[in-house]
Amino acid sequence: MDGQQYQILTDYLTLDGMELEVIKIAIDKAADNGKRSFSYINSILKNWRQNGIRTMVQVEDEQRLFQQKKQGQSDDDIQDPFIY
Repeated sequence: MDGQQYQILTDYLTLDGMELEVIKIAIDKAADNGKRSFSYINSILKNWRQNGIRTMVQVEDEQRLFQQKKQGQSDDDIQDPFIY
């Protein structure tokens, strides 16, 4: 990770008020999808910021809602909110 990437992650913590665990989960989600690039992680975090997601509780709530919607539709009709 270079200095600019470090600063971006720091800004999510300090300016946006995201919990550190949320950033760790974004990294895990990227790895789970086979995407280890910083830009992919940053896309997840940008999406969460735009949707007001700052805490682990909010991440878990969004994932639960996604699973509920997925149960009501076929797999072809749903896209994982963590895939960008």
